[in-house]
Amino acid sequence: MALPFTVALKAMSDNARTASDSWSDRNGNLQPLMKSRFGHPWLPLAFGLFVVAACARLALDFSVEGLQNVAVYSSFAIAAVVVASSSSLGSADLFLRLARVLASAVGVIALVTFLLDLHLYDARAFALEGLVLLSIVIPERSNNVLVRLAPYVLTAAIALSLSRTATVIAIGMLVFVVLRGKRRGKLIRAILLLLVAATSTVLLVTLYPPFRDRFLVGDNAVTYGGVAINTSGRTAIWDLLLRGVPDAPVFGHGPGAASATIIARYPQIGHPHNDYIRILFDFGWIGLALFVIGYCTIIFWTLRRAIAFRAPIHWSATIALLGVGLSGLTDNAFVYPFVMVPLGVLVGLSLAWPGTPSLSEAEVSQSESQSHTAQLSGR
Repeated sequence: MALPFTVALKAMSDNARTASDSWSDRNGNLQPLMKSRFGHPWLPLAFGLFVVAACARLALDFSVEGLQNVAVYSSFAIAAVVVASSSSLGSADLFLRLARVLASAVGVIALVTFLLDLHLYDARAFALEGLVLLSIVIPERSNNVLVRLAPYVLTAAIALSLSRTATVIAIGMLVFVVLRGKRRGKLIRAILLLLVAATSTVLLVTLYPPFRDRFLVGDNAVTYGGVAINTSGRTAIWDLLLRGVPDAPVFGHGPGAASATIIARYPQIGHPHNDYIRILFDFGWIGLALFVIGYCTIIFWTLRRAIAFRAPIHWSATIALLGVGLSGLTDNAFVYPFVMVPLGVLVGLSLAWPGTPSLSEAEVSQSESQSHTAQLSGR
């Protein structure tokens, strides 16, 4: 599932020239790396401290499960820093052009294989990485019908994966299709799209038996509006871990401790299906605070760049961060490398830009925006 990002990054590296301070653009001309990339931090201090603390705690309380989790946390940070420190204004555009094509192709293939029940992709893995792929195709403004349909194809494929959380998030992410447009009345159209999305979700739950069973058949541990909702045993797992938090509230039980505790009680599960509770149990309230503050700060940084520059890469990074962050409430996205490494790449491409437009880079950004508009009008 990481194929789109692997291929896109390979293409970026193939287009890089031997000069250490430049990238080549789509015409093969050398572009300087972002002049301001050393003038601002690539990651928030809180997130950096979280990664350092997690590595230090792993050294003191080593476990194989903890090693995997800390490796993924670190990989996200490393990917963001490496990409941010080696990006030009054109590298994000090159990456997105390639990734959009590949993400669209993956969406079509996944949709067909799920419809035919071919099991080419692992359903859970696709659903979570599909949120990142969706964030790549949503900001694109194009007159190409296939490109315009890509967000809906990916959303349909995510729904057919039967992942409840990912499906609800993906449908909500479609609102950004409207918000990224230039037409007037965006608020009204966004509200209408939300109503359509909510109606589609209700119809999906009530009329599609496999999806209905995912919601309404099972432990039915949560009741909302008189409807008993299946949590697939999550509430029992969360209660088990939360009852253990007071035993080590400040620094936690150590990396991998949440999984070990769950396996001891429920051998067939192994994951908490809530990454925030996992971090709280493993690293305590300090670890959770550092992670949440750091993650929210990254969202703020990418959103600020999206508003300032209006470039697609910043919207992609912001949408992906929001989608993955929400999925962590009922899933394990933060410890899946096929989710967090691509997310780190998007974040790095965004955070290579300055927090506010400098004179030269604002001019280049405006020039690229005008060029993009000209391409659309010529299609």
